[in-house]
Amino acid sequence: MVASEMMFGRRACPGQHVADQSLFINTALALWAFNISQDSARPIDILAFTDAANAHPLPFALRFVPRVKGLEAMLGDV
Repeated sequence: MVASEMMFGRRACPGQHVADQSLFINTALALWAFNISQDSARPIDILAFTDAANAHPLPFALRFVPRVKGLEAMLGDV
């Protein structure tokens, strides 16, 4: 992943690779641990964005259902 926040060349962030790998591992863990779906009571509006120069989606509701019995015990107090 190339991001302008990490820069490049001699001024590159020395922790860039650690940050990229940490993001990958945490995303993979969330996808392994939970079935993620939209909340049927509050469907996602795919056209809801902010009206700013750097448009991004408005908040939306998701359901996280554990895939494994006893997941809270395995993850601890995380």
